[in-house]
Amino acid sequence: MGIHEIRVSPEFSDPHAHGIERQAAQHGVDDLDIQTGRVFYIEGVTDEEAITLAEGLLSDPVTESYTVQQREDWNNANRIEVSPLPGVTNPEMASITYGAKLLGISPTAVESGTEYLFDDGVSRSARGSVVSTLLVNKTVEQVRSQAPETLIIEGAGGMIETLPIRGMDEVQLIELSKRRKVALNVREMGSIKQKADAMRRDIRDAELEYLGAAWSEHCCHKTTNAPIETAVGTKDSIFQRIKDRSILYFEKRQVLSAFGDNSGVVRFYDGTAINIKLETHNSPRMVEPRGGAATGTGGVLRDINETGLGARPINSMHMDFTAAPDINPSLIPPNTLTPTQLLTGSVRGVGGYGNPMGIPTNNGSFHTHPDYRGKASILVGSMGIMQEKDAQKGSPLHGDLVVAVGGRTGLDGIHGATFSSESADSTTATVHSGAVQIGDPIAEKKMFDAVMEASEKGLIRAMTDCGAAGFASAIGELGEDIGVSVDLALAPLKYSGLQPWEIFLSESQERGVLAVAPEHALEVQAIFAKHSSEATVLGVFGSNGEPTLDVRYGDQQVIELDYEFIKNGRINEPLYAEWTPPDVTERLPVVTEWEELLTATLSDWNVCSKEPIVRRYDHEVQGSSAMTPYAGVNGDAPNNAAVMTPILGKPYAIIQAHGCNPRLTELDPSRGSTWSYVEAMSNYVAVGGNPDDAVIVNNYISATPTDRVMGALDMSVDALTTCVAEFESPIISGKDSLSSTYKNPDGTLIESPYNLIVTVAGKIPDVEETVSTDIKKPGSTLVLIGQQDLESFGGSVYYDNFDGDSAHVPNIDIQSFHRTSTALHKAIQSGKVLAAHDVSEGGVAVTISEMLFGGDCGAELDFGDSDTPIENIFFNETAGCFVIEVDDEETAAELFGSIPHQVIGKTKEARRLDVSQGDITMPPVDLDTLKSAWKRPLQEVFA
Repeated sequence: MGIHEIRVSPEFSDPHAHGIERQAAQHGVDDLDIQTGRVFYIEGVTDEEAITLAEGLLSDPVTESYTVQQREDWNNANRIEVSPLPGVTNPEMASITYGAKLLGISPTAVESGTEYLFDDGVSRSARGSVVSTLLVNKTVEQVRSQAPETLIIEGAGGMIETLPIRGMDEVQLIELSKRRKVALNVREMGSIKQKADAMRRDIRDAELEYLGAAWSEHCCHKTTNAPIETAVGTKDSIFQRIKDRSILYFEKRQVLSAFGDNSGVVRFYDGTAINIKLETHNSPRMVEPRGGAATGTGGVLRDINETGLGARPINSMHMDFTAAPDINPSLIPPNTLTPTQLLTGSVRGVGGYGNPMGIPTNNGSFHTHPDYRGKASILVGSMGIMQEKDAQKGSPLHGDLVVAVGGRTGLDGIHGATFSSESADSTTATVHSGAVQIGDPIAEKKMFDAVMEASEKGLIRAMTDCGAAGFASAIGELGEDIGVSVDLALAPLKYSGLQPWEIFLSESQERGVLAVAPEHALEVQAIFAKHSSEATVLGVFGSNGEPTLDVRYGDQQVIELDYEFIKNGRINEPLYAEWTPPDVTERLPVVTEWEELLTATLSDWNVCSKEPIVRRYDHEVQGSSAMTPYAGVNGDAPNNAAVMTPILGKPYAIIQAHGCNPRLTELDPSRGSTWSYVEAMSNYVAVGGNPDDAVIVNNYISATPTDRVMGALDMSVDALTTCVAEFESPIISGKDSLSSTYKNPDGTLIESPYNLIVTVAGKIPDVEETVSTDIKKPGSTLVLIGQQDLESFGGSVYYDNFDGDSAHVPNIDIQSFHRTSTALHKAIQSGKVLAAHDVSEGGVAVTISEMLFGGDCGAELDFGDSDTPIENIFFNETAGCFVIEVDDEETAAELFGSIPHQVIGKTKEARRLDVSQGDITMPPVDLDTLKSAWKRPLQEVFA
């Protein structure tokens, strides 16, 4: 029956084409005229069935037209057809196959792509620029040059290679590590050689590949688990210090699980619990922004779902870190995507994964720094709700079955774990293209539904997701205490031809592994089949009588290693830490006229409105978002945190907020990390969160470790644990990503700034005891509370935009902040706080402006007589300060009399900002002028 080509074109408006034309204009290609269409290749159907699919499944009869005919103009340079590379996951294929089945049609294979038709007037150079920049990511896509002869991918699998490691010297060991892309150093390779000598045999390819993943930075966190050597002596590892400090407060904060599962879990209400996790996906996003962001989101959602005995994700989060979108193109390194490509691709990936699963994306941020031009960062996260009784991680028993669930295994993500543990360079996009996965959110949703049903019926003993290193990590971790034996020949594959080590190490998405008692296997398989997902028995736990990883492919041995060596074969050698401050020449800013100062601050990339990002997400699906990301009179003023009521019909709420500032942590890791913690806690408290009922997630992103990077990490952890001790707020989950270095072709390095991202979560009994940022009425009183450090402006937007420079980051008194946040929480509970907003990037100027945008009104401010320049007060970025709206000065004195506070003005109907300081009066600025400057930057990026 051959292959039928079905081509679908829009009859009226072509929004896809319009979007490409707008993006092309941003890249210097003006007046682009392009049309788009979809193309589908269907193999193994009759002519009549092809027409049925075209009419009933692949086209909309109202808005689209179709043809079922072969394309003949393959030499027409104006018509470009883009499709996924062979073997790359294409979620559309599964949907088409499923839809065809409902129509009684069973194609043998399906593929899809997109057609682009350029107008004859588009020049060859413009066409080439648009294709390479906007239409094709060569990592996962191809420009098809001819019709395919078949869509079926076949190959010969089952081959196992023995590696003659026992006869290798150190040079040969490193060459082997590089050739196999396992990223192991000479000591680790030497340890494997010694093991081979002890076993009296050479190792197999899968054994080296497995150890490369298991011992990678991404999987075993060897840097944060290593002892720290400093000039004054040896200190415990980063992880040990975090754990030792946090565990003191687990009982007080009702922590149910931490450090031993996919996410941290804390008690909620009515026998339920909340779990939370955040992690990076920097390296895959660098190569393919949309796929990298999507699969990062999918991975963290699986961490939530497969914590304990099952949880339901209730939200998705997204924090993005790039160079400024308007950076000089000459500063972007070779073979590196632009900040705009990274950001817009990530937004499509995050929203295009969680939202189709019915999960809201309701919290996030966007930060810029010039050194993200080399290797940018992305952080994604989620929270979930589960039954308290299911919070503990399960353990397989001897004889339990190894059940692989969810999607099938392909070549996606091979070497993803080791790739994510390495620095980047100009070859990264091509050498590591196989390490990028493409997600299928609908497949993950089906798996989640099946997991939750099986869990509710008590059919799961233990489980974990297939993340980094795939089966190798999931099966390996579940079996580490009692041993496990599996047969990879039983694994469902996307196509034939995978070698055993590829099956074991593949990071194909939407997969998990369950430990199931033999008597429950058929029922579990039936549940997954009901949800159109798969559950396949691969092996058994504890069959060898000792902790051994036994992996076969049919009758061939693939891996045979004892867990003692897997866990302890590599030694955590101490790492030296010595922080060297940046070389900064102190320089005061050159102050210009007042309106320019305000508008430049509000239009800074680290301050400007992030609404164009937020509006691309559904943040209200599930019906639990009690506080939307943007609100106010016109729905465009930012709130401080996400507030959700995950038990519908109940007033119980969970609050989630975060804080970070890579500019500050790069200048001073100690003060900057305190700032990040305080900013996160401030966002949390400003909406009504109780500072004495909070838990923490910490995420570290840095350049590849050097003495200086380790010095930053060491200082950062000391600062963070001091904050944890003051608030008794335990860290219950976290992740490190210590490979954000880009190596230029000339050998010079671009090191991403050291960055600590702190996430705060906590419960409140009544969602009504929350407050938003928008001003509620004219004539109310504005109060600045908290203790400002008016002498320190290092890393501030004010200095950055007006040619100032300083290494002095604001110094925050953590005890004073604790008193301030406690007082604010009590004030909000009293119902007398009308609006509250914390001070962060851009200072009080930005805080008040955003509050006025929400109320669509103005304010008259007077900072009183002071020798401090008004710019120092208005643009100071000391975190832990707040602007509060109350009815009158008497209320302000009643609520905040015991903490540092100052009445700074009144709100008014006139939409204008008037600022004075004693006898000094600044020129008034219209609210529309400020708001336009604040909104413009990202509106242009997402036009």
